[in-house]
Amino acid sequence: MLPHTQGGAQDLCFQQAPSFRQSYEAKSAHAHQTFFLEFKELKEVGKEQPRLGTEHPPNTTENQYPHVLPYDTSRDRLT
Repeated sequence: MLPHTQGGAQDLCFQQAPSFRQSYEAKSAHAHQTFFLEFKELKEVGKEQPRLGTEHPPNTTENQYPHVLPYDTSRDRLT
């Protein structure tokens, strides 16, 4: 259990820890199905962002993971 003092960051941590634990336990029920569904929803996030530089044929061999592609606005440009 985290230390509890009146006010300050320690009090804030104390109050948030049980909430996180309860959330984790609820999502862990039913063979982690809730975690799977939550992760599945993330597949749709960012699909409208351009990835033209990453998908350019000379750059495809530089992608570490073929299913994880950086957006044009956030990718490192190799020289």
